[in-house]
Amino acid sequence: MDELHSLEEYYDKDNVAQVVKNRTIRKQNFHGKVKKGRMDFSGNGGKFRYFYGLNFPGIPGEDLGNINLNQLLEYEYNLQKEAEDPMSGDGNWFYRRSSGEMDGFESVRRRLKEIRDYFIQTTVSVNPKTKKETVIETATPELLDAINAMLMRRVYDNLEKFSNPGITQIIRRAPYRDASNPNSEIEYHWVNRAIPFGKSRDGKQDGLLTRYAKMFEKVGIDPRTGKKLPITAASSYAATEKADALILSVIGNYTVQSIISIIEIEKVYSGDPAFYIWKYSKSTEHVVIGNETDGQVADL
Repeated sequence: MDELHSLEEYYDKDNVAQVVKNRTIRKQNFHGKVKKGRMDFSGNGGKFRYFYGLNFPGIPGEDLGNINLNQLLEYEYNLQKEAEDPMSGDGNWFYRRSSGEMDGFESVRRRLKEIRDYFIQTTVSVNPKTKKETVIETATPELLDAINAMLMRRVYDNLEKFSNPGITQIIRRAPYRDASNPNSEIEYHWVNRAIPFGKSRDGKQDGLLTRYAKMFEKVGIDPRTGKKLPITAASSYAATEKADALILSVIGNYTVQSIISIIEIEKVYSGDPAFYIWKYSKSTEHVVIGNETDGQVADL
């Protein structure tokens, strides 16, 4: 919600007018370039920083394909730019529904409102004594589902990357067939290769997989479904499926903690990333810390 607020402030009609009118307040990389009385879409301040990958289906009946939120805003900007071109033949009647002089971001603001309506529920609470109104914003179920889906995509991306041959190959995929049913289809499971298990090297604590296994067993949770298991069934699920769930949990925790660390470090040490030129995708970077375990694989 904070990211959406910052974009709404950035594209606010009065704010855009101020940046265009007074170029001294324009900040490099953050604001778009100003030319012929208009600011363009190049400013990083007008883009989602971290949550651009949320799945937004658009308005009913609309097919947006697989574009992310930043690509969607850029599409709206270019769509209006083309429609306003007198040579395009489309005319600009659609955008003239808004009163006053246009600044080129009318379509972007319309799309931001649709994103807000889909992801955020707004209610007004009134204090019975003071009659003061308080606006309350809460996430819709669609926003929570979109965030969870985005996180799971990142988790499975990391599972794939950590299974590729090389110094970061800490897991691998192995074929598995139910021994009691020779005709069953072959399934592929994640197999541990270098994630610590048993006692750690200093002998003071259990390895990652052991700790996660103990947590599952302590609460009687089936890691496949997240649901409570009957006491008699607490240890009855297949070892391969249990290993799958434990590895997924370890990599999932690593993924979430990495995202949090990136955001916190940027906010504390460098501030808003919109002030800088983006030269790489954070989703493809991995930091591996530790010594090599067997001369080939690094610690997680």
